[in-house]
Amino acid sequence: MSGNKANYSSEVALDVFHTARLKSDFSNLKSFLKNGAYSNLAHGYGQGEGFYVWTTLDRAVYHSKFLKSIPNSPKSSYVIFKFQEIIDAENWDLDYEELALLVLSFISGHWGLFKKISDNFLSFIDKGKKHFILPSLSERVNLFNEIFYLRLFYLKEGEKEPKKEDLKTGKLGIGNIRDTFTGALVGTIFNYLQKVYPKKTAKFEINVFKKLVKKGTAIKYVGKDPLLVKSFNLIIDGELLSYRKSKSYLRKHGIVI
Repeated sequence: MSGNKANYSSEVALDVFHTARLKSDFSNLKSFLKNGAYSNLAHGYGQGEGFYVWTTLDRAVYHSKFLKSIPNSPKSSYVIFKFQEIIDAENWDLDYEELALLVLSFISGHWGLFKKISDNFLSFIDKGKKHFILPSLSERVNLFNEIFYLRLFYLKEGEKEPKKEDLKTGKLGIGNIRDTFTGALVGTIFNYLQKVYPKKTAKFEINVFKKLVKKGTAIKYVGKDPLLVKSFNLIIDGELLSYRKSKSYLRKHGIVI
């Protein structure tokens, strides 16, 4: 994530997967195979730039079904790219939307550090609207029934310059909710903690990578060098094709891999 991260000497070797709609001219597939995948391909809806991947093939396949279920979604075939990577805290980051509760638990466990980091506003954008939080005035509410309540001060809509006397108090409930607002909020807080406490956050991330990634979750690549495709699977008419059958399908359409 941040260049200020600690050089935490631990890493995890892992296969990761990225799901995409297959363009009718196969241009995105050819581009990935030729150039690899860069971390600036997506902006993360407020979480920051990163190339998002799944840590199991099953989750990547499930994501294709999610894309297909989106209202007014065009009828498409899909491609799942496979990468063999070394996951570390320097070049990889958590998906704050997918792992919001886990990251908030870390923030809760280091609440004193969070409140001390700054008397200035932290801001993030969700759906085109800018939101502000003030760590020094934030209030924690305990975990209860797997729902984490974080009471934050936020700026009223329409205001451009935050003033402490104009702030309203809101209670934000986060449990198994996964949405862009949650991801942006959690990401903003954790990113700031990364800069101030790089060793603590790096150690936390590596522990998450080790414990959770093989169970199937999303993480994002934030390194500078491109990720090179190891193999790929096409999903045609709902059927997941093997790498060999995927290449055979492409040959029938004049593309030799």
